[in-house]
Amino acid sequence: MKVILYGVLKERKNLMRRKYVYTALIAVVVAICPWIVGPFWTQIMLLTGLYAMCILGLSLLIGHAGLVSLAQAAFWGIGAYVSAFLSLKHGFPTTLTLVAGLAVAGIVAFLLGWLTRRLAGHYLTLVTLGAGMIMNLIFVEESQWTGGASGLSEIPHLSVGSWVIDSDLQMYYLVWGILALLLVLIWNLLHSPWGHTLQATRDSSTAASATGVDVGRFKVQAFVASGVLAALSGGLYAHYMTFISPELFSFKQSILFLLMAVVGGPLSIWGPIVGAMLLTVLTEALRSIMPMFGTNTVGPLETLIFGVLLLVVILFLPGGVMSLLAKEKIGRGEDKPWRRFSWPRT
Repeated sequence: MKVILYGVLKERKNLMRRKYVYTALIAVVVAICPWIVGPFWTQIMLLTGLYAMCILGLSLLIGHAGLVSLAQAAFWGIGAYVSAFLSLKHGFPTTLTLVAGLAVAGIVAFLLGWLTRRLAGHYLTLVTLGAGMIMNLIFVEESQWTGGASGLSEIPHLSVGSWVIDSDLQMYYLVWGILALLLVLIWNLLHSPWGHTLQATRDSSTAASATGVDVGRFKVQAFVASGVLAALSGGLYAHYMTFISPELFSFKQSILFLLMAVVGGPLSIWGPIVGAMLLTVLTEALRSIMPMFGTNTVGPLETLIFGVLLLVVILFLPGGVMSLLAKEKIGRGEDKPWRRFSWPRT
């Protein structure tokens, strides 16, 4: 018995050592990437980090809470508009406006989560779809706050004291540094009792309720965490681009976020990064290819390709790209890092 226990502990130790090595290698690659790929791909990687930050919250909802939301772009927009408005119109420090954006998004997410705490499946998805459309309508109509359809321009760059982050390289390291901290935080959260309970509510809310778990409370908490992460990404995006408009936070953007989460893998901590990178690169590739066919209109073709991709992934690879790595590890006899993902049912 002691020999078996020693072998298991040794194998687990080796697995953890390999994970640390892989993580360190990824960190080194991310750190030196801007000095190798040039300014254009540095911008692509920067946008990938911003999107991954937002999708991290959506993956928490879909993969670990079993909730499908189509309002992620709305929370992304709340963080962007609140921070942009307070810093542009009232001159507040951008660090404080970012926090204000997180607070407003957290309150809205709490209200949405509380109202939908007893819903599941398609009904919940439809409610979040309606909430996202309402928020986008507010972005368009409340022009005294949002600038209306024209949006807000000349938004101040992010600053910390006297340090103004106004270059792609500075913003790149800031975004990926924050993303790394969030990955560590979410990983520890999911491996805590809270995370295990959340996953139990996903597997069977009835069984979780029978053991005394307040399922509604955990759903609300998952909504708040997802909304706050989206708002943080949106605020950083607004201060990086210095311009935002309602079309950036439309239903189409929510679908794109959902596709990124699904393609990467809703159960993997690395899934948001993989999904964001693949879809961002694909979008840029389409923009480069379309002029060869005598047109610069990417929208219709992009919508068609992304729609087909979403259907293919849901039907044939519901666990996303990272599930392929999981299957490879199982084939080598290693511990199964994720259970097979299945989409929530009504």
